[in-house]
Amino acid sequence: MTVTPHAPARVPARPPAPGRAARWVGRAPAGVRPYLESLRLDRPVGSWLLVVPGWIALGAVSGPRDGVLLGLLLLVYGVLSRGAACGLNDVLDARFDAQVPRTAGRPVASGRLAPGRALVLCVAVGAAAPLVMGFWSVEAVVWAAAGAPLAAVYPYMKRVTHWPHVWLGITINWTVPLVYVLLTGGFGLGGRVLYGAVICWAVGTDVIYACQDREADVRAGVRSAAVLLGRRSRVLVGGVYAGCVPPVRTAHPPGRARRADRYPRLRDTAPGGAGGTTGTDRDGTHGGHARR
Repeated sequence: MTVTPHAPARVPARPPAPGRAARWVGRAPAGVRPYLESLRLDRPVGSWLLVVPGWIALGAVSGPRDGVLLGLLLLVYGVLSRGAACGLNDVLDARFDAQVPRTAGRPVASGRLAPGRALVLCVAVGAAAPLVMGFWSVEAVVWAAAGAPLAAVYPYMKRVTHWPHVWLGITINWTVPLVYVLLTGGFGLGGRVLYGAVICWAVGTDVIYACQDREADVRAGVRSAAVLLGRRSRVLVGGVYAGCVPPVRTAHPPGRARRADRYPRLRDTAPGGAGGTTGTDRDGTHGGHARR
């Protein structure tokens, strides 16, 4: 059956989001508000979807105090990179967003923010995001920047496949391999299992969103698993949610390096001088497992 696309629905503003962040953005000057909304600062839940997997990885391979600095850097990196990705998505998908009620109020789709200005904003913020990781190491900057191409490609996936949710899961959980590589020196079995688990979780979450937009996506010509599967989407959602639980429970690595070995800079300041050791892990586990 051929569905004739409807004309884009222009709205003056997006529906107000609940919560403290939305109220803060709502009090911003009218000229600044579209920029903040483009970065999704009024809807921070998406940032948590990017940051929390990294924190879970930290809980699996790092002691609580060892992970404080990296955890804070991941928080800032997550907010900035998610904002940049959403801004780019708004620019590339403005025509589609204008035809979907849930997204028609976004700044670019509604005409409140020029596409060129939105693009400059997301490029600037996207460039700043990996630089934040420079407070940890140059290697962290490189690995954080490696996730940017994944985010840049994502808006095109819904044009070529009914499974853009899988690509989103790979992209939004990039903090997991980032943490594993920085703290363990590689991306072993435990990291890959955890990465697969949180990808499953992200797929389930995104398919739920796609179910809300199914009819509008058909009119706009957007592909998704919800469009492909229809009512059977609930089976997919239940399956990926159930499937992500066992891998998370088994994602702990077999052991930990000592703190001085994990962070070479600490060797010079550890008791006993250069090459000295602390005797135990920072969390006092003597290299044993810690609870996530």
